[in-house]
Amino acid sequence: MEEVNSIDATVALVYKMLEEITGVNKMMIQGSNRSVGTVDARKIIACILRNRLGLSCEKTASYMNKDHSSI
Repeated sequence: MEEVNSIDATVALVYKMLEEITGVNKMMIQGSNRSVGTVDARKIIACILRNRLGLSCEKTASYMNKDHSSI
């Protein structure tokens, strides 16, 4: 259970850092906006969650409020 909380905290930090860098917030990433900046931010966070945190496509998608097939 503690590991899940640690991952949740890490994901929250990634979202916060991404917002500071790109100006795209968590709600925008999880929404349906297709502007270039939002799409790029989605790609960045998906890569970080998959490649750096080692999350599965399904888990990455759940943090992004998307279907796993879009990851």
